Amino acid sequence: MHKALKLFSLIVGIIILVIILTLSVLILFVNPNQFKPLIVGQVKKYTGRELVMDGDMAWSFFPFLGLKAGHMVLGNPAGFPDKIFAEVNQGTISIALTPLLRGKIQSNGIVIDGVKLYLIKNAAGQPNWLFNSGKPSANTLPVENKPRTPKPTSFHLMISTLALSHVNVTYDDQQTHVSYQVKQLALHASHINLMEPFPVQLHLDFAAPSWKSSGSLALTAHVAMNLSKQIYSFRDTSLVISSTQKDKKISATLRGDILANLSEQTLQWTPLAIQMAAISIHGNMRITHLMSHPSVTGQITINPFDLKKALHELGQDNDTLQAATHVTGELSFDNADATLHAKGAVTIQDMQIAKLKMHQVTIPIQLQHNVVTLSPISANMYHGSLSSQAKIDFNSATPHIAVQTTLKNIQSEPLIEDLTGKKQKLTLAGTATIETQLTTSGMESKSILSHLNGNSHFNFDNGSLVGIDLGYLVDSAYALIKKQPTPSNNQNKTNFGNLSGSAMIQNGILSNQDLVLDSPRFMTKGSGTIDLVNQKMNYTLEITVKHPDNAQHTEANPLVDIALPVLISGNLADPSIRLDTAAILKSMAQQKLQNATHKAREKLQEKIKQQLPGQAGELLQHWLSH
Repeated sequence: MHKALKLFSLIVGIIILVIILTLSVLILFVNPNQFKPLIVGQVKKYTGRELVMDGDMAWSFFPFLGLKAGHMVLGNPAGFPDKIFAEVNQGTISIALTPLLRGKIQSNGIVIDGVKLYLIKNAAGQPNWLFNSGKPSANTLPVENKPRTPKPTSFHLMISTLALSHVNVTYDDQQTHVSYQVKQLALHASHINLMEPFPVQLHLDFAAPSWKSSGSLALTAHVAMNLSKQIYSFRDTSLVISSTQKDKKISATLRGDILANLSEQTLQWTPLAIQMAAISIHGNMRITHLMSHPSVTGQITINPFDLKKALHELGQDNDTLQAATHVTGELSFDNADATLHAKGAVTIQDMQIAKLKMHQVTIPIQLQHNVVTLSPISANMYHGSLSSQAKIDFNSATPHIAVQTTLKNIQSEPLIEDLTGKKQKLTLAGTATIETQLTTSGMESKSILSHLNGNSHFNFDNGSLVGIDLGYLVDSAYALIKKQPTPSNNQNKTNFGNLSGSAMIQNGILSNQDLVLDSPRFMTKGSGTIDLVNQKMNYTLEITVKHPDNAQHTEANPLVDIALPVLISGNLADPSIRLDTAAILKSMAQQKLQNATHKAREKLQEKIKQQLPGQAGELLQHWLSH
């Protein structure tokens, strides 16, 4: 037994000595730079590209067999003025010898440093990342096209460390003038093998100059690979993305497990968890036809959060949005036919935009063919309710918007005050029902108003016209006619039983011709225009005093049956309100003339009746009455 051990040790020693001598001869007498022409030729043969290896190649021996390669450049194909497709500063690969003798590939490390990759699509739409695969020679026998069954792996792969550093990638689409940059990409993986998961870390910075956006990405995961079945799993994945666009910062963390099956071209991420500040989302996602035409399906649930707080934490403060509490929602999505589709709903417990307040808001959402449909929107507001539906069409550079809204049993005065953002000189109070159908286009508020078209119907019950006392104006007109002092009992408000009308809106100008205000003492009609873009108005109210107890016009009631015009014009928030005294005096003069004519006709008819009896008198009276 002792002799056998000595013999075995002697044989192992001889083998090790032979290996050492072989490697020594290899290192001393074989210069790896001699392989450069062979490598360059093979690259040219299979890619059609020129490879320039102007850096030195060298062996490394202890403690691992390794090869170091210096600077090298791979060129672009014809049709691209830039000469460089890829550039590598240096790389090292080392392999342990003893495991190699046992059919195992064990590397102490693969290190690549300083990579520059330029991905270009030229003005003709040709990409520079497609390679010529090499054509078979004429003597090559045709190979029967049969499905290949992957053979079981006959070796074990173990890599102690894989490190990529200082990797920079530039993408430039010269057709669309869109460009992206990946900077300082660093990849580190350790204990890589095919038997159990191993940790991977990735970090990179990115920039999209055309979008004025930049940021960073960090990925950690435990990776497992089944090369024979082409299945790759990423467990405990954490993906952190931070981006800045136009001085606004957004940060998101995505977690979950990813399973990619390249033989079936599928990828699924489940469970999927997304965290952005106070926003927490969970769900799942699946991608099919991964390498050809990726098709995505998935669904997410948004956990309750405070939107105002979340926007502040994301650096996206919005002064218009004052509150949005207990926001939650569900959404399913897919990109069948290469267009994103989505369907779901969002609910908000309490919401305030500027001063406009809503409660129990529900917004169903549907996205299809670049058209967002919100229907039916519902909310409680100002002791009444809102029901609405909206469509936003993004198929053109300027979004087109169509909205139908019904406000029912709304308390109008606080609504108008909150909607305009300040106390108005002239406003309406009462229980209102308002129906509108509107279309517009644009992104900014002024553009939206200037393109506003549609119609509206409104009805106010048991309310008041605040800012104008029509009764006081009637009394002022009476004092003017009677040449009396102007009354001082201005209540600055007109109570009414009902006010109704309709409006047409064209290019931001509202036109109303049929306003009717009914109050116990008088009937009022209104017509005019309101310029929503420039916040101007030009409106006329005509007050007609009702007959008291069905009495006819008398000298004691000179205003009965006279339309008293009230002119309202100027700034919408603070218009000028005045009686049209010239029109009133003209109407009164016409009324007096009519009264005088009427009395004269009556006297003449009476004289004819007395002095010309018979048929001739009747004919003459009939002619005078007409």
